[in-house]
Amino acid sequence: MKRNLVVLLFVLLLPLVLVAENRFYLNLREVTLLCPDIQGFEVEDTDGGSWYSDEASSVEITGNSGIGLAIAPGAAIDTQFMRINVSAGLGYMFFAAFGTSTVSGELELLFKNGERFLIGPRAAILFYSPSWIVDGDVSLSSYDPGFQFGLGMYGSFTKLDVGGSLNYQTGAFGVKTDNGWVASDDELNISGVALQIGIRFKTQ
Repeated sequence: MKRNLVVLLFVLLLPLVLVAENRFYLNLREVTLLCPDIQGFEVEDTDGGSWYSDEASSVEITGNSGIGLAIAPGAAIDTQFMRINVSAGLGYMFFAAFGTSTVSGELELLFKNGERFLIGPRAAILFYSPSWIVDGDVSLSSYDPGFQFGLGMYGSFTKLDVGGSLNYQTGAFGVKTDNGWVASDDELNISGVALQIGIRFKTQ
């Protein structure tokens, strides 16, 4: 059944690909991710009596947000009415107490509104590799990929596109502690609203 759907999708898209103008691009973007579920997450050293609270360390970022950078090269299928962007990306997201590298793949279906404006749905899959980066004998692990679903909006020019996307992003990390350290939860959920802003450099 799945194979038949793939074949059908290929057949439907083939005429579009044949008449389209194809080009490559390099996407550089800044990512701001809002994650209300991590506010108040803490680990405590039950032997020494010291503790670390993500919420208390919100001076550096905030208690419930992260920021990151990503590089995503890809290809665009450009037609008279729409543009299909397909890309793979590498990035890093930094939170107050932990960070994670990301490997992603994404698809955007952007419809043209006038000569300069592009808008349409997008989806992405993300693979995380998290690590705890402050005091504490804490290890984080990610066994399942995260996903993004949202809306992309860009201003399109000859050499570049400027804009971004608003998404809902999923993700959860397993938490393990050792040597007297105790966590307030065995899962760190980073699901939340992700705002991406960046510049896409295009070839002709």
